[in-house]
Amino acid sequence: MTCEAFAERGATVRLHPSPWRLGPQQRALTEQWLRGWVGAAVEERPELADRAERYLRDRLAACASGSLRVTLHHTDLLALPRPTGGTP
Repeated sequence: MTCEAFAERGATVRLHPSPWRLGPQQRALTEQWLRGWVGAAVEERPELADRAERYLRDRLAACASGSLRVTLHHTDLLALPRPTGGTP
C-alpha cells in the first residue's frame, strides 16, 4: 500500500529485505519486542490471555538465559522523488 502511494506520486520505490536478528547481545530489545508482540496478540484475541502469559513467561526465561534467538522479517523501503528542474 505504501509502495503504491509513492509510485502513484511519481517516486521510484526500492524494497530490500532486511531481517533483524536478535540474540543474547540484544536481550533488552528482545524482551521489549516480545512483550509488545505478545501484548498485541492478546489485544487482538483476548481469549489467548492465559496461553500467552505462559508463552511469554517461557520465552522471557529463555531470553534471560541467553538461549532465545529471534529473526524479525523486515523490508526496508526507499522512495526517491522524481527529479525536478535541471537537465534530464
